[in-house]
Amino acid sequence: MWWLFVVVKVAVCDEVRRCLWIGEVARKTSKQSEEMVCIQGRRPSFAAGSSLRWPNLLGIGTGKSGSTATAEVLHETRRVIVGHGRKCCYGETYFLTTPSELRRGLAAYSEHFRVPETNRTVAYYDKTPRYSSHLLAPYRARAVLTKHLRFVFTTREPLELDASFYLHASNKTLRTVPYFKFVTSRIAVHEQFADCRRRHLEDHGDIYNSSRYDWFETAEIEAKLVKACGLGEGFYHPAQASLMTSLAPRNLRRWTHVFPDENSYLCLANEDLLANPESARAKLLDFVGIPRDTLRRRRRLDVVPRTTAVDRLFALQLDRFYPTRDATWVTSHVDHAQSLLLATIASHLECADLEAVDTFCGFMPPYYERFRCV
Repeated sequence: MWWLFVVVKVAVCDEVRRCLWIGEVARKTSKQSEEMVCIQGRRPSFAAGSSLRWPNLLGIGTGKSGSTATAEVLHETRRVIVGHGRKCCYGETYFLTTPSELRRGLAAYSEHFRVPETNRTVAYYDKTPRYSSHLLAPYRARAVLTKHLRFVFTTREPLELDASFYLHASNKTLRTVPYFKFVTSRIAVHEQFADCRRRHLEDHGDIYNSSRYDWFETAEIEAKLVKACGLGEGFYHPAQASLMTSLAPRNLRRWTHVFPDENSYLCLANEDLLANPESARAKLLDFVGIPRDTLRRRRRLDVVPRTTAVDRLFALQLDRFYPTRDATWVTSHVDHAQSLLLATIASHLECADLEAVDTFCGFMPPYYERFRCV
């Protein structure tokens, strides 16, 4: 039986002589050894036909936060190669979160980013929502990809985000699960997960405190914690039901600990994507280094919904689960679930998490103000 662990591989790189790969290792073959090369200090090539293709731009916003809309804009510029994705959503490769993908190596990963002969490419973009909350993704990115990565972090009001996840899942696997159970069951799973981490951390304290641990040491500690406690997932749909998706400031802080350059991040709030699409698009193009007039056809990033996700959630509860109850009772039931969710988020966010948003985003989304330290 094999498990998550850290392999330190010595390689001669331009700037860094050690390369860390954190992954679930099955049988390590010679082919795999050749493919998992240390590329730190090197930049990908945008030349047509080059095999040196890997992302220099990552989307690290959770699902339902506007991540697909931003990928659409970049794709339409024809200057950014967005990983082809599997079934939807522009460029969700899951390379950094899926052991089987890691085992295939960089050669297979590069196939997601084919460069056309008529080439004006300036970036390769991998937008996989699980990169936001996956505990090992930042360290895998630092080890396997270039250290010159840049990031697009999309965020959304927590209650709207959770309602949107629930509505998305309810169309698939949660047809018989009321929202209150959806929330409380996930809270219970997350509390067990958090308690396990607290027990195993012992004297390590806050492992994201960069003054005490560098990214390499943090990766070793985190890998052991994941082995002991898991990823905080596993209830209903693991990628969407985990409460880790609701802890966006903590998730951003994890990435900034590994990639500490403040100029490497662009933060976009979903609410701004909807209310001010042209301004949001301009910020995105400026960040990537694409002229604003590249997209000659003016388009919206998204269609403003006529109702909020929370409103649609309420209607679903009333129609599917509580048809004999009056609207007041259903409202109270949903409000209670949301109060529990917000209380859980508040109990797990730290001052440093919110400071990371302030520092690396340059602004604080108003819905995080309620969690600010006083």
